[in-house]
Amino acid sequence: MALIVTARHAGVSVGTSSPYVASSAKPSANSLLLVFDGAQGVNTIVSQVHATPTGGGWTYTQLGTSPTQANWAGDPQYPSTGAIWQASVGASPAAHTITVDAFTGTETAIYAPIACDVTDYKPSGIIVQYAQKAADTQPGGGAGNSSASGTVTLDATPTAGNVVIVYFFVAADSLGGISSPTMGSGKTFTSLTQQGSGTVQSGLWYRLADGSESTTITSADLGQLVGNYYAAAIEIAAIPNYTKAMWFTA
Repeated sequence: MALIVTARHAGVSVGTSSPYVASSAKPSANSLLLVFDGAQGVNTIVSQVHATPTGGGWTYTQLGTSPTQANWAGDPQYPSTGAIWQASVGASPAAHTITVDAFTGTETAIYAPIACDVTDYKPSGIIVQYAQKAADTQPGGGAGNSSASGTVTLDATPTAGNVVIVYFFVAADSLGGISSPTMGSGKTFTSLTQQGSGTVQSGLWYRLADGSESTTITSADLGQLVGNYYAAAIEIAAIPNYTKAMWFTA
């Protein structure tokens, strides 16, 4: 069998909602479910308080939250943040939604979460490393930055044959799309899924590592009138002897 990564649950809240319910999807049996929860608070100064997701009856464990939350173009009333969660899916899953909440009990927010599942992975030590970042793209204020780029940096160069999954959440007044990330010159990613509402957008990409990548993952263009963003990256360990046969599906 080959390692397979498949995009599953997703959704964008057009207005404000807290908590937010992502779309229904059926994860693969006996898979690892990864949930990337990017969100922007609305009209108040508040700290991130990430509630544990629910859905499917699985036990969700937090890998981590954004080290900081980022202001919107210098304005602390519109903070962006995010978190990564994992869950082990059972042998007989049914379709289900996933509920997320980034500002528990204190605030409404605009969301754009994405979940994926991973099957036929290395039995132990599947998650080699992960990194997260949130940043203000125009700290001096203004309507937003239409030439903003975004980065997130892993601690070490990924091992050849392993898979890197990266998620970008962007808070923007106008879309324009998020450009496909890279890990150095010519080290491109392939899109699993992208989504947007005109207020926020997000995307999920993967790369099969060759061992010569930069540790920094960069999206050169986050869209139009961007105020802030959250990014997360995970390196997934492949099963030995299957590093040349990996499948990815949207």
